[in-house]
Amino acid sequence: MKRTQDAGMPSSPRVKPCLTSENLEITFGWDTARRLVRTGPGPAVRGSLVDDRLVLASRHTTVTLDAATGMLAGITHRGRAFTLSRGPLPTTGPTDPDRLTHGPDGNGYTVEAEYSGLLRHVRWSLHPSGWLQLDYRYHLTGEYDLFGVGFDHPESQVTGVTWLGHGPLRVWKNRLRGVTTDVWTKKYNDTATGADGWVYPEFKGYHADVRWACLHTTAGRITVVCEEENLYLRLFTPRFGPDPRYTAPPFPKGDLSFLDAIPAIGTKFDAPAALGPSGGPTTATGEYGRTLHFSFAP
Repeated sequence: MKRTQDAGMPSSPRVKPCLTSENLEITFGWDTARRLVRTGPGPAVRGSLVDDRLVLASRHTTVTLDAATGMLAGITHRGRAFTLSRGPLPTTGPTDPDRLTHGPDGNGYTVEAEYSGLLRHVRWSLHPSGWLQLDYRYHLTGEYDLFGVGFDHPESQVTGVTWLGHGPLRVWKNRLRGVTTDVWTKKYNDTATGADGWVYPEFKGYHADVRWACLHTTAGRITVVCEEENLYLRLFTPRFGPDPRYTAPPFPKGDLSFLDAIPAIGTKFDAPAALGPSGGPTTATGEYGRTLHFSFAP
């Protein structure tokens, strides 16, 4: 795979996420999301309130949201149930819903939720094509090991991941070197580093500067495209060997996380903060937000 650096605007590659091309040139800094995400065409998206659930339905994709909280409750695509749910929940702090509105938005359908507390705003938009757009904002100040938002997804239903970003190794805040930007694929493993499993690189952990990722599951593929740079993708929580001491950094609740900060790692003998400035917590400075696009395929 060639790497090209250019200040101009490249033409769109004719390769979808999770697929490959021998002649694909990647220019970093181009607007990935606008070239991968299709909002149409298709019949208008329908929305309805069923008991305590908001149900949005495009031609092949049905999205279910909790009408009280605005959180994702379930996805169905072409009759297959994808078990991504309970998000976007912030990694720290309360989520107190204040107001929820919903209605048609062109040929799509939009649900907006306002909150008090850490999470401030969530906007879901289901497009006629079946792409699901999530815009979220949260406000945080102070020092934290990690922060962002997360979702639930059963680990037992995941078989692998393909992503464009730094890889193939996972990273920590003070261990960001040694990876390169490319399209990477890893099969699921449950390795406990240096203890058991012995399959490397480890599947679970934090992955840096992810532009898009395709999670391979028993139901099909979940593709996520991020509009902004410097995204950390957290895949589940790894196991650690006996007596890890300072080599077992914290992980957020949930299973899949989209983060703006990740923790540092120490050694058997020294805590992360003793290893240098990058070993300390990250200072949150106010408002954070991202736009994520999800698609689902058999």
